[in-house]
Amino acid sequence: MTLSYDELLININDSWIDSVRISYGEAYLKKARLNKDTLNIVTGYEILSILNTGKHASLFFNDSIVMLTAKKPDAFNPGNAHLRIGSQYYLERSFKKALDHYLKANEYGNNFDNLELVYDSSHGIGVLKNRIGDYRESIDIHLDNITFYRNNINNLGNKYYLNSLFSIATAYTGLMKLDSAYYYNHLGINLSLAEKHDEMMNLFRLNQGVVEFLKKNYTVSKDSIEKSLPYFIENNEKRDLAICYYYLGELAFQDKKPAVGIQYLKKVDTIFTETKDIHPEARGAYLLLKDYYKKLGDSKTQLLYLEKLIHVDSVLNANQVYLSKHITHKYDTPKLIEDKEILIDSLRNEKLRLNQIFTIITAVALVFIGFIVNKERRLKKKFQKLLDEQKNPKKIKHKQLSNSNQEVPEKIATEILKNLEHFEENHHYTNGEISLNSLAKKFKTNTNYLSKTIKYYRSKSFTTYINELRVDFATKKITEDKLFRKFTINAIAREVGFKSAETFSKFFHKKHGIYPSYFMKQLNKLD
Repeated sequence: MTLSYDELLININDSWIDSVRISYGEAYLKKARLNKDTLNIVTGYEILSILNTGKHASLFFNDSIVMLTAKKPDAFNPGNAHLRIGSQYYLERSFKKALDHYLKANEYGNNFDNLELVYDSSHGIGVLKNRIGDYRESIDIHLDNITFYRNNINNLGNKYYLNSLFSIATAYTGLMKLDSAYYYNHLGINLSLAEKHDEMMNLFRLNQGVVEFLKKNYTVSKDSIEKSLPYFIENNEKRDLAICYYYLGELAFQDKKPAVGIQYLKKVDTIFTETKDIHPEARGAYLLLKDYYKKLGDSKTQLLYLEKLIHVDSVLNANQVYLSKHITHKYDTPKLIEDKEILIDSLRNEKLRLNQIFTIITAVALVFIGFIVNKERRLKKKFQKLLDEQKNPKKIKHKQLSNSNQEVPEKIATEILKNLEHFEENHHYTNGEISLNSLAKKFKTNTNYLSKTIKYYRSKSFTTYINELRVDFATKKITEDKLFRKFTINAIAREVGFKSAETFSKFFHKKHGIYPSYFMKQLNKLD
């Protein structure tokens, strides 16, 4: 028996075995291809891009989405595909390509009024700014993202909000604004604990350990970092392990235990040797190793770590120099080269090659890849629900006149309700200049009575009452009038009484869960 799309999705979500989930995802894509169903082909690619976590598979499926949708883009694709490609390249430390795709995703988000895509892509750009040390610019991005994700936490979940909190905490750490970093770290720790989000909790805890180190609170710093260490070991998070080992090495030196410190720093080197990747923050391990062996008079080992330091700088520079044409040398490369030449002279039997290098500013890594599978499907369900409501509207039942409303005399309330019915039936709310004061004057009453009557009998504040009437009117017109549907969002907004397209879109989304641009596009597809 051939399974439906919904049944295949249910099997994907219910299975705990990756190979089984992938087989259902492949069946979904095969079914869509046989039916030449472009929308579900795209959905199939999205499912497989998320289930197949390997670099090449993820890029293949998302590139396929881009090729399939580039000629007829909509609010979701190819923008979301570019976002996922950017996230994959970030994980691979291909920052140039990551930035290119984040910028494309951001452009599509703005063009199609997809605020989620705008903020998700700007988050990626903000993290890249963290990476190259543009902390002041990144903070503006992160503050906007925090506001958006906090306001939409019920729809999007708390992961995006936590990611933005972590990004701004690391940016403030980089700027040495440690009180601000402390505030966001503890905000993140408390929320992570409440939501039982171990990964984010340990990332915040590690960053707080760094903040305490910079404040010279070494005991507190060590305690915080050591508490986060087991999680990163258990989950083999090598980037974060390298940062932990680097600071534990620094702390051991502060505690006059250089032998212990050296063992931690050598673990950083082991991770870099294994992964060929290092976070700029852990670069200091090589400075300490180089200087330690210099003090011991062990020139050969000193030269070994100096060579490794230069290699680390070359790895860091290879991706990141693209991100900022005006980046400055944070690390003293000319001095490193001079030191090396002195050591080469003292070790005549050693022949080493020196590569000229540009160094890069320190930053913090990205915890950014989670993306919601089936986002489009959820929105389409909301669209269908709204469409059904428009085709089969339910008559609105208002509260009947009641003596229990003692705040407004019955005679006055009766007159106001009569005027409101006339106001609603004749669509006078589409007048953009309507205010509580002007309407009260028109009804020959005062603002207090009018406001309380609307609050009691319409169960809304005056502002919500007016704006929901406008949204309902616009929704009905968009559904029934194809010509009206051709207007721009800005024109529709002003036609129904809103001052701007942004305000209209905001209230439309608040009431229906989708944006008017998306609603119109889906309706046009049905014509």
